[in-house]
Amino acid sequence: MNIKKYQKQTGLVEQMNARFRDGVNRKGKNFNFKKDMIDAVLGEEATEKYLQDVYGKDNVQDVRNFKAYQNADVDYVAYDNEARKMMNYEVKTDFQANNTGNVAYELTSNGNPGCLGRSAADYVAYITFATEQNPNTHFYMINLPEWRKLISNSNKDSKWIFRWNAPMGEGAVGHLFRIEGLLSEGVARQVY
Repeated sequence: MNIKKYQKQTGLVEQMNARFRDGVNRKGKNFNFKKDMIDAVLGEEATEKYLQDVYGKDNVQDVRNFKAYQNADVDYVAYDNEARKMMNYEVKTDFQANNTGNVAYELTSNGNPGCLGRSAADYVAYITFATEQNPNTHFYMINLPEWRKLISNSNKDSKWIFRWNAPMGEGAVGHLFRIEGLLSEGVARQVY
């Protein structure tokens, strides 16, 4: 897929970058739930358009409003004609990753299993929004089963883990991984 063409077609990257330029960005802090939801929807729309480009519009279904998929932490399902199977996708948006170079794997949230720990997704579409230090939005596709394998084969001294069992705010605890490590291990790939 031609990434430049994809970015032009969707226009969503420009919308996400514009939210930073328009002063909506909170420098990585969660101050406004309503704005966070708007940003999450932009990330979900970008993911849906990307999946439609990859699998075809008729092979992608938005399942965000279906209780069974909500419970499984899956936002989209896509039928992969080549592999002849359904693929599940979860979407995550992050304001801090562009500044830190780290992506978060939430282990627990308020004493319950974290989203990625319980998700039935095959892939996480991980969108890092533009910030003052890095004014470009980035989109990564992370293979969730491979990420879990990396976690189970790692320890707190792993070269790819920035922080092990880190407090993440709002009652969450998880691991912070260097995105460069996930890319070099083949666990993630950068879409744009």
